[in-house]
Amino acid sequence: MKKALTYLLVVAMLIASFTGCATKASPAAEAPVEVKSELSRAKEYVFAMYKDKAEKTTADFKVVGFVMINGTQFKIDWSVDSEDVTLTEEAPYVIVDVNEKVAEDTYYNLKAVMSDAEGNTEEVSFKHYIPGVPATEKAFKPITAPAVGTYKFALDQANLGETLYFAGEMSGNYLATTNDIAASVNVNVEEIEGGYALTFNADGAKKYINIYDRGEGKAGVKIADEAINPFVWAADLNTFVVDIAGTNYYLGTYNTYNTISASDVKYISGDNAAKVGVSQFPAFISANYVYSVSFDGGVFSLNQANIGETLYFAGEMNGSYLATTANLADATYVNVEEIEGGYALSFDSEGAKKYINIYDRGEGKAGVKIADEAINPFVWSDDVNTLVVDIAGTYFYLGTYNTYNTISASDIKYIAGDNAAKVGVSQFPAYVYAINNVIPTGKPAAGESYAVGLNQANIGTKLYFIGEMNGSYLATSSSVADAVEVSVEAIDGGYALSFVVDGAKKYMNIYDRGEGKAGVKIADEAINPFVWSDDVNTLVVDIAGTYFYLGTYNTYNTISASDIKYIAGDNAAKVGVSQFPIEFSVVTPVEF
Repeated sequence: MKKALTYLLVVAMLIASFTGCATKASPAAEAPVEVKSELSRAKEYVFAMYKDKAEKTTADFKVVGFVMINGTQFKIDWSVDSEDVTLTEEAPYVIVDVNEKVAEDTYYNLKAVMSDAEGNTEEVSFKHYIPGVPATEKAFKPITAPAVGTYKFALDQANLGETLYFAGEMSGNYLATTNDIAASVNVNVEEIEGGYALTFNADGAKKYINIYDRGEGKAGVKIADEAINPFVWAADLNTFVVDIAGTNYYLGTYNTYNTISASDVKYISGDNAAKVGVSQFPAFISANYVYSVSFDGGVFSLNQANIGETLYFAGEMNGSYLATTANLADATYVNVEEIEGGYALSFDSEGAKKYINIYDRGEGKAGVKIADEAINPFVWSDDVNTLVVDIAGTYFYLGTYNTYNTISASDIKYIAGDNAAKVGVSQFPAYVYAINNVIPTGKPAAGESYAVGLNQANIGTKLYFIGEMNGSYLATSSSVADAVEVSVEAIDGGYALSFVVDGAKKYMNIYDRGEGKAGVKIADEAINPFVWSDDVNTLVVDIAGTYFYLGTYNTYNTISASDIKYIAGDNAAKVGVSQFPIEFSVVTPVEF
């Protein structure tokens, strides 16, 4: 009986045991662990590197050409979907070259593609954009009246979007042109009996541009050693003309021709005047006016960059404000005089001396007026970089804002502190400017004098040598008014560059620093002769068998000596981009 009970108990336990097994939940299956491939890790790594880079790209930048993941190298194939962006491989990087001068915001995708040995690929894209730059006026502008001086002789083929410059030679029976301003020659306007002559320098020889009589009522063009017929200015046509047997002829071109010929003015006058700029293109003398703040005198002017307008004080009032004109020829010359406590701004009005004044209107306000005497002195403020007047403890400046075309007095709070960023955008202080016509000359000529400068096109800055050192380098200023006059002298073996400072004659020199290096210095004599290099289009000096030139690079603002390898061969494309050899310019003050 006991055995039976024992068996029954065992069976019951077994049944209970199996029953428990049937009702107890099975353990959950573990989720499989994802093993990322090295290729996926490469993608994530590249994404992490560039995901926080600003979308706005205002300058060139670089990205890596490969990444290493656990000892495996993955090459990155970069691509871009915009014609305004180019990619250049410079191991171990890829240079992303953006066109900083697009007219409107331009968006692009920069894509990186990586692949492994099995042909698998991963890609990641980064969205960027280039901010648009509003179109600006050309530096070289047609001038609307002849004046003795140095210019470019050019024409605008608006139908082709081309500007052509006289190249200093003939192309068959016509004057040759180039669309490269650096390859063009400078043209001088000289007074001669009966009008003007147009001259230029050709390998050291003075030459003349001429319109001559071909007979049978026709005219031609030629380059000669003397002036054949005088040019006169035709104000109604805004160009020079020559009288050939009773018919006036002008220089220019038409349709898509790229040479300069002589044509009857009937093609650009009367009913045909509408064809100018469409199919008829008269040549013009073109000036490069450079404005420099002056404490001597000049035009009183402001630049409304928001609407692309430059306004000049017109010498009279417009209601309660100073009147302006957009025509430089109508500008009034303003003198800066030292008076007790600061400066006065005076000008001539029909033979009478008048003063520009900021005066106290009461209740914390200021006004402007023209008077027979200076009321309150102007002083220069370094804080807001303009002339100001103290009115009852508050400083006021002259200028305008938004799109107004008169000059008024405003509290400097509108252009100071956080509002300084509004200058040139919605606030426009006025300045007294000296204006110079600055024409780069290419190869300098012995016996001539120039301003020696740099054109840092990458940052829109022009710098001029000021006749002194800045540490171990030649010092510069952004104001052409500060430039010293540098003379090119013929010496044994080449040229010397001299200038006068404090009555003493000095020389710009490149000298041997040893160990294959060169430096610059100012000395009382020429150390090594400069020679002209047609290969790199600048003056160079031979230092121990290596040629060095004067210039700068990137954003530096001094002039140093550099090996010409930086601007020769494949590096020639860097000239004007990151390498800036000196250039010689003829500077002519603009008279009023």
